[in-house]
Amino acid sequence: MIRKYNKETSFPNRTIRLIKYVTKGKEEFASLETKTKNAGKPY
Repeated sequence: MIRKYNKETSFPNRTIRLIKYVTKGKEEFASLETKTKNAGKPY
């Protein structure tokens, strides 16, 4: 029981870190995507 409780308390921190990492990656990908789209435009 104690082990399970410890896992559950450490879980939110991990999730927040993962979400931050994922959103950062998505933002970087989005900016990269817009850059390539703008570069592909003739005007």
